[in-house]
Amino acid sequence: MYKDKKITVDEALARLSSLCAGTEKCENELRAKLVQWGMEREQIETVLHRLVEEAFVDDTRYARCFVRDKFRYNKWGRLKIKQALLQKHIGNSQIEAGLHEIDDDEYEKVLKELLKVKNKTVKAADTYERRAKLMRFVVGRGFEPDLAMDCLRTMQLDES
Repeated sequence: MYKDKKITVDEALARLSSLCAGTEKCENELRAKLVQWGMEREQIETVLHRLVEEAFVDDTRYARCFVRDKFRYNKWGRLKIKQALLQKHIGNSQIEAGLHEIDDDEYEKVLKELLKVKNKTVKAADTYERRAKLMRFVVGRGFEPDLAMDCLRTMQLDES
């Protein structure tokens, strides 16, 4: 799309500031877009520096929004959220700031609700197999194994 014509720093800045005004983006996503547009390394750094300076992009703010969305809407646990943010090259301090957005009581409540709903659909020969399937499910969602095991111990499991 942009291969025929080189994009200027000002054009890139205008496009990305407009994009960032609509949705939260991380620096790595914007860097990939600039590379895709065929910009030189120093131009990329100039554009990103301006976007950070003008507060269009902030990885800590991005991490907080990402954590809230993935927890509330996708019901992901802390481990899966952290892994997804690491893949986006978000720093550990920014990830930790984002993860502090999750209330511990709400976190445990969501975990218990996921277990309760999944328990109704799990087919298992015995309680041991049922617990194993439920553990795999919530650990796959990114919840900590110790917390999941504690919740499973306190639950009444249906032997349907």
